[in-house]
Amino acid sequence: MKAETGSTVLTPEMIENPSLIPVESPVIRDALTYWRDRRPGPGLLPGRQHIDPTEIPRLLQSIWLLDVVRDDPDNPKMRFRCRIFGGHFLDSWGPRMQGKLLDTVSNFTDSDGEADLIAVCETGIPRHYNGAPSVDPFTMVASVEALMLPLARDGRTIDMMMNFSQCRHSDSAEPSLFNH
Repeated sequence: MKAETGSTVLTPEMIENPSLIPVESPVIRDALTYWRDRRPGPGLLPGRQHIDPTEIPRLLQSIWLLDVVRDDPDNPKMRFRCRIFGGHFLDSWGPRMQGKLLDTVSNFTDSDGEADLIAVCETGIPRHYNGAPSVDPFTMVASVEALMLPLARDGRTIDMMMNFSQCRHSDSAEPSLFNH
């Protein structure tokens, strides 16, 4: 199934049945299934404590975890601190971004990527994105498929984002740069 271009807010039906989402990458579909199955109860979001990396070794290369920062008195806007990057991101993002705020990336502020992350944090509803990259260092690839998943330690207040990305070079229809 060919994925649509742009951002898709996932409906409850899509979350329960990921085959309804026009996803190209099995990593993205498997990540959603894993997140869904870790919810601690009806109406609750999983927290970081529900995520066991040893259960998802195949997905770890494509993961990027962000802390949600809401307590900066100098900046009331929601911000995201880079916490963990999967192996595919280490060369491009890991060394220079680990522990830093994502809005220090030159073209992140006011980007579609920032808007999607904020929307997921405000609603608690995951989003799927497929399309042109808008944030460094993804300008080196033709397209990116991403899944943005909220995590909440208390089941309700989102304090982390668990994201997965697959990127494609212009000369390949298959995920290549971030494929495992």
